[in-house]
Amino acid sequence: MDRTALATAERKDLADFLETLEPEHWERPSLCSGWTVRDVVAHLISYEEIGLGEFAEPFLRS
Repeated sequence: MDRTALATAERKDLADFLETLEPEHWERPSLCSGWTVRDVVAHLISYEEIGLGEFAEPFLRS
């Protein structure tokens, strides 16, 4: 199993789906209480902006 290829395909599928959303869809409530669709998408992709230490720290503290 090539994990990089799977991750790349998953990201492409997500990007393709997000391109279909109309502007008003981004501000709709999501299934996450208090979060819009925009909030959830930002959360999904935000991990790429931080280093491994910053990503792991909250888990280690828990």
